[in-house]
Amino acid sequence: MDSSAMKKHSVGAVLVRLVETMDSALTKYGGSTPEKKHLFIMLFGTILFSTLCHVLQVTIFLLWGSLLLAGINFLSICIYVVCIALLLKGKAAATGIVFSAEIALVAVVLTLMMGSDTFIFAYFFVLLLVQMIIPYAGWKIRIPVILAVIVLLFGAFASSVMNPPMIDITPMKIPYSVFNILLGAGSVVAIVASNNVVNKMVSQLQSVKLDQYMSKAHVDELTGLYNRRYAQIVFDEICGENDGDNWCVAMLDIDDFKNVNDNYGHSAGDTVLREIAKTIKTSLRKTDYVFRWGGEEFLILLRNAGVQNSYHTLEKMRNNIQESEVKIEERAISLTVTIGLCEYDGGDIAQSVEISDKNLYHGKSTGKNVVVM
Repeated sequence: MDSSAMKKHSVGAVLVRLVETMDSALTKYGGSTPEKKHLFIMLFGTILFSTLCHVLQVTIFLLWGSLLLAGINFLSICIYVVCIALLLKGKAAATGIVFSAEIALVAVVLTLMMGSDTFIFAYFFVLLLVQMIIPYAGWKIRIPVILAVIVLLFGAFASSVMNPPMIDITPMKIPYSVFNILLGAGSVVAIVASNNVVNKMVSQLQSVKLDQYMSKAHVDELTGLYNRRYAQIVFDEICGENDGDNWCVAMLDIDDFKNVNDNYGHSAGDTVLREIAKTIKTSLRKTDYVFRWGGEEFLILLRNAGVQNSYHTLEKMRNNIQESEVKIEERAISLTVTIGLCEYDGGDIAQSVEISDKNLYHGKSTGKNVVVM
């Protein structure tokens, strides 16, 4: 394998491990379904974003010298830590309720303390969006929360209009108001955008998992070759092709394989199968197919090689196997294979497989270690 291929394989392996790790974590903390994983990511991301916003506000109020306002925001951070703990325990509904209650109550308190002209009530609209987009619980819970948020919004706004602010923040009212407007608008955009991104990400994650599952279902675990189940899929594709490709079909069998199992054990037999599979695969082109057909038999499909070229390819493969040795228990043993070959006539490929199988057994009966066509 050249350096570029090794690098590509390495990157692919890292991506597979990353996907498996991510999916394992989401399954552990979120749930097994795409919907639950989507919910977990959305809740976790929204809570984390809100936490960072409050950390920023704690810093701003400390620099301004208001320990009270800094303390309120620090309390919010503590509540968010509780929300994360609930979420990691799989309690999405409780997480959503506590998170919503925190935003609503803090928005009310800060509106009464600093006045409605600081645009703190923008957080109420963010909270309403959270109820609409993040399904942390059923509508029987979220609809009452929405109604409560609306009541609190109008109540806090009316109270702040009728009563003067409890705290005078005139020196920083304009920058703080701009901050709240930007944060509210940014939160709306972030929630909507992240909802679409997370939805696509979870869908892709499920697709990758499905591809991995299908790949494993189509690959022989011992040899790493395609299995007989996948061969039928390839047969259907070949039979349905109209692109002018022609195929040759070959059946390969390891000679006297039973003696290997009897003399050295089944683990030695597994070693032989892996080594033979490796030799077969390296002897073929990327456009060809090789399947573990069953036991010590391998089915080979050669694309656009012609029967004579296919014969020479298989003869070279047979010779390489004969000249190579497999180490078993510090002993090197020699192996041979017999191969039956025929040309696919464009009809039922199963018939071509049967013909190649008959050619194989003809070779077995006339001395083995031969390619018969």
